[in-house]
Amino acid sequence: MKFSSATATIGASFIVIAALAGCSSNSNSASSTTTSAAVPAADSTSPSAKWLIAVHEDDLAEQQAGALAQKSGSTQPVRDTGAMLVSDHALIDAGITMLAQQHNVPLPSQLNDTLTAEMTKLDGLQGAAFDKEFVTFFIAGHQGAVKATQGEIATAGQPADVIGYAKVVLPVIQRHLADLEMDNTAH
Repeated sequence: MKFSSATATIGASFIVIAALAGCSSNSNSASSTTTSAAVPAADSTSPSAKWLIAVHEDDLAEQQAGALAQKSGSTQPVRDTGAMLVSDHALIDAGITMLAQQHNVPLPSQLNDTLTAEMTKLDGLQGAAFDKEFVTFFIAGHQGAVKATQGEIATAGQPADVIGYAKVVLPVIQRHLADLEMDNTAH
């Protein structure tokens, strides 16, 4: 099974984040008139907030596109990659959602216009045309996600829990990129 080690790694990280969230909620009982240091006021312009929002949008798109790949892909590797994306990005997004809640970062409930247009395009394709568009679009997307995640890890002064989760997510999306590139060479 293609995604078993990534699923285990993400799942274990999600459990750690949940435990940390429980610990931080117990330590936030200081005074109702002061803002807790563990949960700063929402700042959707901070690098970590931007990263959380971008990863959340990507997770939503990759789950949707992965389901389409399982239905419309013409080769088993594309269908398998679709299944991997659905599974892994559902787990990644659970951690992203928890971190966003901890840091008061509002997450969008819908895809942005670019991702919506791509999902519409993919939904209208079948077979080899679907495979080519799916693989090409998500190679570029994963290249951008790797770069953004490396940037998040390297940005000083960001919340340690967000950076820690970025370090867990990075090898998963790097593996997705490698799998997509292998799917691309099959065409």
